[in-house]
Amino acid sequence: MVAGNGSLLKRLPRYVLRQRRLLVVAWLLVSIAAATQLPKLRFEDDYYGLFRSRRDEYRNLQQLGQAAGHGDCVVVLESPDVLARHSLAKVRELHTALQDLPEVARVASLHSLRRPVRVGRYLLPIFPSEASDVSDARLDKARQEARAHPAFYARFVSRDQHTTLLLVRLQEENRSFTQTHRALTEIEQVLDRLTRDSDLQFGLTGLPLFRVESQLLVQRENAKVTALAVVLATAVAWLLFRRIGHVVVVVLPAQVGILWLLGCMGFFGCSLIAINMVLPALLLVIGVTDAVHLMFHFSRLQAAGVAPALAAARMVRDLGGACFLTSLTTAIGFGSLAVCEDRMVQEFGLLAALGVGLTFVSVITLVPLLAVTPLGTGLRRNPPAQQPALGFVEHWHFGGGYFRWLARRSRSIIGIALVAVLFLGYQALSLVPDWTFLESLPAVSSVHQATRRCEQQFGGLPLLNVLVRWPAAAEPTSQELVQVLDDVHGVLEDHAYAHSPTSLLTVLHSLPGNGDELASRFPQLQQLPADALEEVVQSPARRTFVTALVPDAGAARLQAPLTQLANRLSAVARQHPSFQIDLTGFAFVTTNRSSSMIAELAWSLAIAAGVIFVVISVAYRSIAFGLCSVLPNIIPLIAVAAAMVLLKNPLRYDSVLVFSISLGIAVDDTIHFLSGVSYWRARGASWQQATQQTLEKVGPVLVTTTIIMLAGFGAVATAGIPSIRAFGTFSSLALLLALAGDVLVLPALLLATHQIPSSPIEL
Repeated sequence: MVAGNGSLLKRLPRYVLRQRRLLVVAWLLVSIAAATQLPKLRFEDDYYGLFRSRRDEYRNLQQLGQAAGHGDCVVVLESPDVLARHSLAKVRELHTALQDLPEVARVASLHSLRRPVRVGRYLLPIFPSEASDVSDARLDKARQEARAHPAFYARFVSRDQHTTLLLVRLQEENRSFTQTHRALTEIEQVLDRLTRDSDLQFGLTGLPLFRVESQLLVQRENAKVTALAVVLATAVAWLLFRRIGHVVVVVLPAQVGILWLLGCMGFFGCSLIAINMVLPALLLVIGVTDAVHLMFHFSRLQAAGVAPALAAARMVRDLGGACFLTSLTTAIGFGSLAVCEDRMVQEFGLLAALGVGLTFVSVITLVPLLAVTPLGTGLRRNPPAQQPALGFVEHWHFGGGYFRWLARRSRSIIGIALVAVLFLGYQALSLVPDWTFLESLPAVSSVHQATRRCEQQFGGLPLLNVLVRWPAAAEPTSQELVQVLDDVHGVLEDHAYAHSPTSLLTVLHSLPGNGDELASRFPQLQQLPADALEEVVQSPARRTFVTALVPDAGAARLQAPLTQLANRLSAVARQHPSFQIDLTGFAFVTTNRSSSMIAELAWSLAIAAGVIFVVISVAYRSIAFGLCSVLPNIIPLIAVAAAMVLLKNPLRYDSVLVFSISLGIAVDDTIHFLSGVSYWRARGASWQQATQQTLEKVGPVLVTTTIIMLAGFGAVATAGIPSIRAFGTFSSLALLLALAGDVLVLPALLLATHQIPSSPIEL
């Protein structure tokens, strides 16, 4: 309902309809080109790359990755007594079988422990290779020696001796998702085969498992959610329109826009990750929304007896400006996420903004092309004036009694809305950011259960590291290095969440020698396997790592303790000014990134809201319109934040996107409503008449588009990934609140302020 005098949008429908054959060919060629890029789409292979930033934390994490690859696969073995003779024999068998796999570089278990007794250059193992052939006395002595080993309880056996761990390091070249998945499948097959007839039960966890299991789930859920969103949105559109042709017209352009975006992602080498799996469903509902507005107007014109070609031209002329403005503001809302430092959120925002633009181009050109075909006009026996134009939606009324009630209570409605915003805003202040490794896996996942079991028995997984670097002038065998490591161990052992630190110091303690002069044992390190030693110290790079176990307790709980830990380590560094000591590891990096999420989100939303306010004010030539758009659009944001607090749902990577989506979609409804008011005012209606006519004409369309969008986001709410499921749920809540804001609060504001522009906008 926006007149674009002399504008491109006025000339566009005539061009589209005259050059329809050329455009159809162009559409097909572009779509085919996009389809050829789909095989290039890949899932993120670099787990470290998910946390890419310009901060020192990421550079330290990269150095950790160079030393530790993608981390160890942790095999959790449970038995009534893992030190029993038959259990020791079974662990030995598993150790050997896993080590023989070509994808495995090294296996560490309790059978890797060595006695401080040397035969030539070889340190004897604590447990005999054939436990079944030794006497009980010899086995008891081995158990005693094992319990005295510094790494026994720290890494391999729980205090109750019911659980033992095997740490499996994959070959360095097994970095891709496919290679890692294949390697983990073979490891699981070996474990299943060798423990089938024993009293040992196994579980698998660790960074490679987090990576593979979450990506497999994303692949499954992505296909399911996208298909379900299309089916539900199509079914709802058919129930509302009751014409299959109209359903095709409103759904197909959005699907083409999705195809174009996926083709661009494949062409530019973008990776698929959990956070952008919602893009197809998101673009579907955005594209269908604009298409529904266009087709409703086309149907009304048809029902009034306007010829199809002229109706299609007027459809784009009257609503094209509003659709462009909604796409622009939605793209601004998503594009504002580019200010976030987090790579995942940043990339999602840019891809979503691109997708919105492509979908708009698809909708604004393809809907007129399809509308003039039998799909849009239909094969009707009744005269146009007798043919219902809007199907089921014609039973929804927002004029008459509703308008009179709204006009009488407009100031009261505004007051209640303001009080609600203040109250909900106060509740929203309690929203805290959080992130866990397990948030992408359901509680029934075997990896989830193995992780929790490992936390119960050992205190966590090796996800926390301290990077110690010495100066070029220092020797890696100095006594000061030993002292630094000892101080770092002391800080970690005194921490509430860090458990069982191990490092080069642990290795030195296990080597033969007399007295406390550990530096004298450095020459014996040459007797250890080079690959095992490389995990704790890299002399050419002048660095070593201290690794501690930490639970997957979440960034919200770990933030303060890890900050205190970093401060205490800084104090150690000040005592040894020639050494550099940095806290790193996935637990620390993810906690730091999550803690800054709210500040970045607030900044991006402030930028988006400011730009959108300016765009609306300029487009409608009215600051009053811009001001009136603020309250109905801020209600969904604050209410969703308060709902997250009430339901104890922290701010996660996926839920961050709810706010950008809420702002973008809420503004879309606002723009269509303001366009309606501007349309009627340009035709001489009073402000009361313009508001009433808009409620009667646009209100049912807003309800229709909201229902269709609820169907799309409802599909997302069925996802098996908890965080994605929460995303769909809160997005659905935001849609309902946005609808209430635009059919209740916005008209009340317009009626109360009486500031209605006297001229339409031009785009």
